Amino acid sequence: MKRRITVGLVCCVLVFAGLGSWVFSEIRWSRINNPEGNFSAVSGYLAAGRLPTRVTKVRKGGATYFIAYSPMDTWLALPSGPAAYVFDETGKMIDWSCDAGDDPNFEKNWPLPQERSSIEELRGTEPQQTDSCD
Repeated sequence: MKRRITVGLVCCVLVFAGLGSWVFSEIRWSRINNPEGNFSAVSGYLAAGRLPTRVTKVRKGGATYFIAYSPMDTWLALPSGPAAYVFDETGKMIDWSCDAGDDPNFEKNWPLPQERSSIEELRGTEPQQTDSCD
């Protein structure tokens, strides 16, 4: 009888530990991908240290937009796709999604196909600083 109770308690502890770890991972995923208060332009995004795993570009309405997809460092979180950040030609972030794989609005606004791009091309959207002696 004691063994059955012990096994039951161990199973309960493992289930609750697993659920707690999953919830913690989901909260972490949401926090590390949320740009609010962290960055609003390419320069801040690149300085944040989580470089994108891929960059694409989309032409829409005569303008070019760059989409940077985050790493999938999910731990136990279960997003269906990476976070994605959309920047315009001036480097300003104009849209983002915490889960680009399961966000119908994001998919509607930034449909496939998308052209391949690079971090260097994304970095090129930043306004160029010039040294001047006034």
